[in-house]
Amino acid sequence: MSLWNLRSKSVLIIDDFAQMRAMLSSMMKNYEPKSVMQAANGKEAIELMHKHKFDLILCDYNLGDGQDGQQILEEAKYQALLPYYSLFIMVTAENTNAMVMGAAEYTPDAYLSKPINKTVLISRLQKLFAKKELLYPLSEALDAGNLNKIIECCDVLLGKKLKFKFEILKVKCETLLELERYDEAQAICDDVMKERDVPWAMMIIGKIHFYKKNYFDAETKFREIIDFDKHFMPAYDWLAKTLDLSAASFDAQEVLMDAIKISPKSILRQRSLAEIAEKNSDAEQVEKARKKVIEIGRTSCLKESSDYTKLAKVYLEKNAPQKAIDILNETSKVFRGDEQVALESTVEMALAYKAMDNQSKYKDSVNNALKITAQKKSLLRGETAIDLARSCMDLGNKEEAQEILTSVAKEYYDNEGLMQKISSLYEESGLGAEGEKLIADAKGEVVKINNQGVDLIKKGEINEAIRLFQVAVREMPENATININMSKALILNMQKNSFNPRIQKQVFEHLDRVLTNDPENATALDLKQQCKDLANN
Repeated sequence: MSLWNLRSKSVLIIDDFAQMRAMLSSMMKNYEPKSVMQAANGKEAIELMHKHKFDLILCDYNLGDGQDGQQILEEAKYQALLPYYSLFIMVTAENTNAMVMGAAEYTPDAYLSKPINKTVLISRLQKLFAKKELLYPLSEALDAGNLNKIIECCDVLLGKKLKFKFEILKVKCETLLELERYDEAQAICDDVMKERDVPWAMMIIGKIHFYKKNYFDAETKFREIIDFDKHFMPAYDWLAKTLDLSAASFDAQEVLMDAIKISPKSILRQRSLAEIAEKNSDAEQVEKARKKVIEIGRTSCLKESSDYTKLAKVYLEKNAPQKAIDILNETSKVFRGDEQVALESTVEMALAYKAMDNQSKYKDSVNNALKITAQKKSLLRGETAIDLARSCMDLGNKEEAQEILTSVAKEYYDNEGLMQKISSLYEESGLGAEGEKLIADAKGEVVKINNQGVDLIKKGEINEAIRLFQVAVREMPENATININMSKALILNMQKNSFNPRIQKQVFEHLDRVLTNDPENATALDLKQQCKDLANN
């Protein structure tokens, strides 16, 4: 009988101490791995993960300055650098609640406490790799993103009566949920719950209620999960989302604040808290959450420039323009070279100088923003565009403001919030009727283009429809309806002819524009899956 080994496995060791890397590397080499690589920090680790697929990653949690272990795992999952067959083991000497809960939200395969016990490590690896090998066919289907194949693999594995039944059922239910086969997922979860109370099964039942718009039942289920296990963090997020849709935004804020007390390191949850607090006009909590988002996000792949510009807006509302300028200067450094960020920061900087009554720098900032947009009109989006138009109007440049607002109205005509801001801007200037006409004309033009394109598709003139939408997308790159219809035309083209990876890439680009602004857009998600299915057939 051969001794257990790592002969076919690639290993990555991440630790900021060279001696610890050397010790773990030596320990691993005793089991003859295919390769052992080392990284001293997050930057090196992510670069190696881009170049190589690792079977085992041993990552220290505390890596000094820069990313910690949680953020490396977060980025690896965000960029899809971890195949499902990989093992990610978090190594730590810490056991603080913030660390444990933060790391747990990204579900490493195991934790290993320092000092490392070789016997415990190898025993853990043997069990985890044995499980991964049994589930390997499912891992391949998950990596491919083939939902029907995932269901098929789950059924085959369930027929073998493996001891990982609940984990396989969890994957199957989550996939059924993605396929909107709610009744099948519900039936499986009901059967699981007859055997034992399992938070993931309760969670899926809650999501089914949510997707069916049964918000009262969804709320009840999510609260039941929290009562059962107060550390099951996704239940808080979904409960807050449900309460917000049920017009109970103050309750939603309380739920998120409770969640953050337990697990404070989630940048996404802190961002959600800031948004809901803003809706509730809780200025103190908005500022606190926005500052926390920036603090957590400095070394996170999930940081966004809007986190900084929104904090700058908070300071402007508090009549603290110098603080706004300071945070905008930081934005320019953190996102150096990003044209979009440069524009957003310049527009907000103009508002800060106006608040300081520095008319010269106010005009200079507005002119700089207009120069940026003249070179690349597509950079001008949403609220940034409206802020710039407001400054143009304030400085007497009505024509420039009208051109900007017409562009915004075309791109976001179905966004009630932005359309209301355009109306308010015109009303403030005593030009309410002009604002309403501008919005109506822009909407009419977009509807006309979409109707022409849909009519061409119905007639089977797919290439003509694509050409029409290509022109429209160049003019209105963020318009959700046009991007969706463009995607439909491209998918029909592939269905009529044959699958084309280049066209698939174009479809994903159009749909990602929609999903960036509306992550749960059902049509966009469905089209993305259709496109994936074409590649798999």
